[in-house]
Amino acid sequence: MSNSRLRIDLDKITHNARKTVEISRMHGLGVMGVTKGAAGMPEVAKAMLAGGIEGLADSRLDNIARLRAAGIRSPITLIRSPGPSDVSRTIELADASLNSDIQILEALSIEARVQGKIHGVILMVDLHTGREGLPPDAVPDACRRLRSLP
Repeated sequence: MSNSRLRIDLDKITHNARKTVEISRMHGLGVMGVTKGAAGMPEVAKAMLAGGIEGLADSRLDNIARLRAAGIRSPITLIRSPGPSDVSRTIELADASLNSDIQILEALSIEARVQGKIHGVILMVDLHTGREGLPPDAVPDACRRLRSLP
């Protein structure tokens, strides 16, 4: 059995976030801190926020729930497409999500209305990597469909 430990220097995370934000703003960019590598650890998220990042992102709804339970109210983006069973929880916990499935986007729209929320979407496009996303030629029709959603 290993006695491995991970030591996290929160002051360095804050410092690095501050420098990243400073450099990014010079180029008109915003910064989102990804908590995925820290399993949604609220202390890490708070250190990044103290450094001036504008929002958080994670790929796991359980991690986002952990951040919300710790009182973090900054914008949080789910950085994966939610599955059909994740729609309600995605709207409850995340301010935005990455998406590539029109049916899921329609379900998110309906659920956002039910919960009285506005949910941002980032449409993913597969640029021939074989990963998740709409084919480029499907994007115009998808955008037209999305504009018609409440």
